Amino acid sequence: FTKNKKPDHVTAHNKKVIECELKVANFVTRKNLPLSLMEDISENVADWFPDSKIAKDFSSKRTKGSMMVKNVIGKLNKEDLSTKLRSCHFTLLIDESTDISTTKNGHDGNLLRC
Repeated sequence: FTKNKKPDHVTAHNKKVIECELKVANFVTRKNLPLSLMEDISENVADWFPDSKIAKDFSSKRTKGSMMVKNVIGKLNKEDLSTKLRSCHFTLLIDESTDISTTKNGHDGNLLRC
């Protein structure tokens, strides 16, 4: 009985594939497109670029794409935003309005750079 083990090292080709998958996931989220689009991209990218080894090994569908957005892209953007907010002055406006029901909407904040 043997278990499938992940390779101990990551090849340069694998790094390029992962980088490509991250770039596609980043593009999809920045353009506010549904992550289900990753399914179609993953299924067709090898046909679009038949001479590319990276496209042949591209396999990032909805689940993997959403995990990359949450665990990689989101964390990097959060760190980038935190760095920017620490290095500049800003004003935060908070709207504590309520709707017609008895529950409060919460705080809607707007960030204004000075």
